[in-house]
Amino acid sequence: MAGGTSLNLFTEFVNITGPTYLTGPKDVVNDAQKTNYGTLGYMLRGQGMSDVLQGGATINDYVYLQAVRRSRSYKPNEKQTYDNTQTGTTWSADWRFFLTDMVWTDEEIILNAGGTMSREAKFQAYKDLYWRKQQQVYTDQMNYWEEILWAVPDSTAMEVSGTGSEMYSIPTFITQNDPHTAGASAAAASQIVQTGSHPLMAASTAWSGNVAGIDPDAASSGGKWANTLVHYGTGGAGFTTASLENVIHALDIAFHAVDFRPPPMFQEYYENPQAQQKPGPFIACSLEGKTKLMFLYRESKDTWVDMKDPFFNPTYAGAPIVYTAQLDTAALYNLGGTALATEAAATITGPRYYGIQPQYLRPVFHTDRYFTSLGVMTDLEQPTTHVMPINTYAQLCPRSRNRHFMVAPLASN
Repeated sequence: MAGGTSLNLFTEFVNITGPTYLTGPKDVVNDAQKTNYGTLGYMLRGQGMSDVLQGGATINDYVYLQAVRRSRSYKPNEKQTYDNTQTGTTWSADWRFFLTDMVWTDEEIILNAGGTMSREAKFQAYKDLYWRKQQQVYTDQMNYWEEILWAVPDSTAMEVSGTGSEMYSIPTFITQNDPHTAGASAAAASQIVQTGSHPLMAASTAWSGNVAGIDPDAASSGGKWANTLVHYGTGGAGFTTASLENVIHALDIAFHAVDFRPPPMFQEYYENPQAQQKPGPFIACSLEGKTKLMFLYRESKDTWVDMKDPFFNPTYAGAPIVYTAQLDTAALYNLGGTALATEAAATITGPRYYGIQPQYLRPVFHTDRYFTSLGVMTDLEQPTTHVMPINTYAQLCPRSRNRHFMVAPLASN
């Protein structure tokens, strides 16, 4: 039997029958989200509320960067001189302020929700509009926070100043300071580099001056206001088994470089290594970084003992290696001159691994403005339109730069 009539030509049927939605009013698949939000989750995991909720006009703390040598040997009756040594350097960070908002009108919400309509009329409210507006607010807010935690360092916008408005990002404090060239020798591939150089250059505004109020190049900093950088091998050797240039060997070096241990006495004046594990360290990397590392593990015939945590993250020395989706697209690496690109498009391609100890680099939120709703605001001239701002004061605070590392390619991998 040929032909037939299209269903939409049955006009009475179309006029009296609503469409069928597969799921309920609040079942909306959120494909606007990022693949994951590992950064903030791992940085806040295990933190005490008193550690991340603070008050005050600014955020400050002391860091002891360089010891002054006063210990010495002497001979009996030898005259001594004494000096009242002043130690400690203050880092300082201004609060940064954040807003997001939700806007709605009575007309759209009431008509969508059905108001006092009958059950049959309410059937036509296919999806809950107010709930979807909330979904938009919180999706956008979490996307924004993941992005600003990996923003390109910019001293004009981030450093302590009256004109700055942006929060410090992780690459401000953990950065690739690469003095080697692509043709460097294999012996240099695993060399530790720890200098006081400034963060990575932004494409339009180079970082200049202090980092959180401290000059990393000053003699008084002793090269300690900087992260440790370790390189892995050239020409693909970074993911070659049984190679001293591979990533696992570079991680060996990096972990030993930041594995600070106190002396057997006077330990109260040093960091407690047990406390350092609460919250525990983690290593952030791109999808390529995580999957290449898992490949290297498998090719090593399961000789990497602590392979996976319960969340299927490969681990090193108990630290999970966390796929951070934002690092797939963050343009943080040199492309020549002042231009920046992703790790897949940079002059030197290959995964970077950020070794982060949240005990020493933590997001801090103001006690009175922690994702706080400021209430519903209504303009007298538009009485049926309402705005609900959500306000946050926060900053990323560097208690130490010396206890973090980056493992980066010496040449393209």
